[in-house]
Amino acid sequence: MPNVQSIITFLTNQIGLQRDTLFLWIPVFVGLGILLFFGFDLKTISLPHVLIATIVLFTGTALARYFYQSNPGPSLLYLFYIGMAISLVFSGICTAKARSMLINTPILQQETFVDIEATIEKLSLLEGGKAKRVTLRDIQLREEKNIQLSKIRLRTYHFKGDSWKTGDRIRITAKLLPPSPPVLPGGFDFRFKAKFEGLSATGFTIKDALLINPAPKKWLNPQSVRDDIAKQVYDVMSPRYAALSLALLTGERSGIEKNDAESMRASGLAHILAISGLHVGLVAGCMFFFVRLFLSIIPGFALRYPIKKWAALSAIIVALFYMILAGATVPTVRAFIMTSLVLTAIIMDRSALNLRLVAIAALFIMFTTPEVILGPSFQLSFAAVTALVAFYQAAGRRWFMHASAFHPIWRPVYYLLGVIMTTIVATLATAPFSIYFFNRFAAFSVLSNILAMPLMTFVVMPFGLLSILTMPFGLIDSTWIVMEYGVSHVITIASAIAQYPYANLYFSTYTPLQMSVIGISFIWLVLWQGSLRWVGICIICFVMVLSASTSYKRIFISDDARGVLIANTVTDETYKSGKLSKDVRTQWLSSMGVSPHTPLETPRQCDDFICLVKIDEIHVAIIKNPMALQSACSNNDIIIADFPINEWQDCNQARAVIDRFDVWRNGAISIDIDSNQFKVQSANPANNQ
Repeated sequence: MPNVQSIITFLTNQIGLQRDTLFLWIPVFVGLGILLFFGFDLKTISLPHVLIATIVLFTGTALARYFYQSNPGPSLLYLFYIGMAISLVFSGICTAKARSMLINTPILQQETFVDIEATIEKLSLLEGGKAKRVTLRDIQLREEKNIQLSKIRLRTYHFKGDSWKTGDRIRITAKLLPPSPPVLPGGFDFRFKAKFEGLSATGFTIKDALLINPAPKKWLNPQSVRDDIAKQVYDVMSPRYAALSLALLTGERSGIEKNDAESMRASGLAHILAISGLHVGLVAGCMFFFVRLFLSIIPGFALRYPIKKWAALSAIIVALFYMILAGATVPTVRAFIMTSLVLTAIIMDRSALNLRLVAIAALFIMFTTPEVILGPSFQLSFAAVTALVAFYQAAGRRWFMHASAFHPIWRPVYYLLGVIMTTIVATLATAPFSIYFFNRFAAFSVLSNILAMPLMTFVVMPFGLLSILTMPFGLIDSTWIVMEYGVSHVITIASAIAQYPYANLYFSTYTPLQMSVIGISFIWLVLWQGSLRWVGICIICFVMVLSASTSYKRIFISDDARGVLIANTVTDETYKSGKLSKDVRTQWLSSMGVSPHTPLETPRQCDDFICLVKIDEIHVAIIKNPMALQSACSNNDIIIADFPINEWQDCNQARAVIDRFDVWRNGAISIDIDSNQFKVQSANPANNQ
């Protein structure tokens, strides 16, 4: 049995191994500060006070470092580490606070009809091309209303024809809706996203749009380029394949058919729909290959000039253009930063495959758009790339050495094995985060990626790049057709694998504590140096098994109290009352690890006045008619109604009353039941009981 001294020595040695990787922990603590600000809603804190505290902490940390250099000792060294960590956390809080103060988007509070003049910022086709989605800016109300609007996004059938362009000044009549709140406690809050995107409202149009002023001519406007590419794609390809091709080239996914999008998710190929490192890397790699190949065939050119460096520079330029074309989303920015640093290292004759690139990219995004680290795009993107870089820094180096030592005929085998290992590592790294955000896991993602990635690598993306580069010369049809061939086979692969039994596995949502433990354990696993890193994977597996084995007895109530779902995963019973939209139904069921396709029954005791359900020892009454209120209150523990109830006068016998006013104040509500006890939670955490 080890004694205390040996344990201390072991831990000291483990800490000593981290000195070369301290930089990698900087974005971890900055991100922790951002999460604390948004997670605990610290918007009332004073920015000057936080800024002063941050400066004081950094000053104290610098002094600790100074005294350590003159008088080395473990106490001062650990004080420096702790002080630096706390300082970075405060800098994250300071960044998030400053960003929140800079964003002042007016948010619509209630439904309204408006007659407006506005400028088209973006116009895209929706599924099948029957409807369009338009984003409008520079909005001017044509009538007196006490509302302010920054940007609005509308679904429309009233933009007839193909002559509409980005920048057109139009007049339109529409019904506006506030950005939707979470449909369950802890669920996705579109209001938060809308605020930072500058989106004041959503809605739909009522009358045909009228053109007031056509768009002025602009040189290389990104949205105009996207529109030109979309027109070319839809002119050459069939709409089904054009929609997916457009998603790969410009990031516009609204036109993808629902069945195809679902097949991509079920087969584990949904990641190719979001432009990220795969796409930016392929575009830059193709450009690097094409330029270097072209220059090398010029007699004597490669011997006199550094064509490899020229190819790297051209690849950076094309990657920058692609990032702008794709809308500069979080994964695209991260991928561009890392790709450009790798190519810069080639220009400078240095190696650049390391986690420092990931840390630099993460810090850039955190300090410019700190709010995005709460979303799936940031977390999935960085989980995948961090795990892949960590893997290839270790085992991957030996892999490449073995591959280069073998005869060229065996290199395709190593390529295939590389695709398999990359898919496995990325799938395992993102699985906990995918389950947290989407409650599903694609069981056959390795198989689908093995089949689809060669098409993406050698057909779809290279010919997509060639198509865009040759557009100004009118030589587009043949390259678009080859790209369409590759895209059609990718969709065929996704559709076939999505039909396999158990292609989709559903898991319940982690609690905030469970997700925090998983996040910390993942960071520990990929960043910590030494044998203790494997503790991280053990903790992740334990938490995932614990979450998957949890059973639920839960009631969901919509934010208008008209839709109710009652589920008992122990007895596999699910009941509903009222109408539920597909999105609400999917989120409610999947949050408990239940398939969204599960049939919902009407409670056995249900009529036009009242529905009665019993879960364990708790009696629940869903009242549809006020005439049933008196009898229901005297015999049930939980009362749910879509009309106002005076709890103290009309229904003081029940243990909990949820009426129209409760959901109006608190948003959607869930009730967890355990034997004779229950816990009420709302989408507004301040009102949880």
